[in-house]
Amino acid sequence: GILGPNGSGKTTLLKLLAGIYQPTSGKVEIVGKVCSMIDLGFGFHNDATGFENILISKVMQGESIKDITQIYNSVESFSNLGEYLDLPFRAYSSGMKSRLALSSALNNTPDILLIDEFFSTGDLNFTKKSRDKIEDIIDKSSIMLFASHDLDLIKKICTKAIYMKNGSVEFFGDVEKASDMYQTDYN
Repeated sequence: GILGPNGSGKTTLLKLLAGIYQPTSGKVEIVGKVCSMIDLGFGFHNDATGFENILISKVMQGESIKDITQIYNSVESFSNLGEYLDLPFRAYSSGMKSRLALSSALNNTPDILLIDEFFSTGDLNFTKKSRDKIEDIIDKSSIMLFASHDLDLIKKICTKAIYMKNGSVEFFGDVEKASDMYQTDYN
């Protein structure tokens, strides 16, 4: 879990790990396949349909699309977007965009999953389904870095936490301690 106030560097850290940003000093070393859900619109095209965006996102992530029908069916089933998948992405509400992005990203289990506040959109049923899927990924020994202000969710799904302040990692370790630091500094 990654905790910290707005502007503390949580999203910047995730973008460094995703390869979107290059470090100004030091280096980032990643071993494994990374799937990032950082920017809701990243990799999705407004004029492409939901189905087309699923295909585009898979190609951009370097994934095999030989079983595209299975991928479409899986994403459609998980997202519950049905006929909306035939519409252009620009016609989607922010919640529908989030559903498509999360459903597409979670179709395969990546080695490393980067998420920036994606649980906070969507209805209660989809939020629960998403949490269950993330817990399933965690159970399969994947790595997830999840930036959020939702302390209860961080405590539930994370085994370690990073507390960030002013662009720096102030603490890495116990989730409760990171949560306490965050609450002490910003309450």
